Amino acid sequence: MIDTCVGDHKPRPQRPMWNMLNSDRYERAWPPPASSLNDIDYVMCTHLHVDHVGWNTRLENGRWVPTFPEGQVRVRRA
Repeated sequence: MIDTCVGDHKPRPQRPMWNMLNSDRYERAWPPPASSLNDIDYVMCTHLHVDHVGWNTRLENGRWVPTFPEGQVRVRRA
């Protein structure tokens, strides 16, 4: 996985359209055929902007949990 978009339930006051977003669009688009979130073993963050790291975590039963539990997050450093 390269970059994980904006994410839900995250405060983004400078971006009203993204602020506390609550959409199922990401989940509906996932997983591709023959794949699941557990199949992702690397998450590459090209840079640490809110529109690239949002789905590294997700809110589940009031707790932030990794979206890709088997994934090792890597950040590209320039």
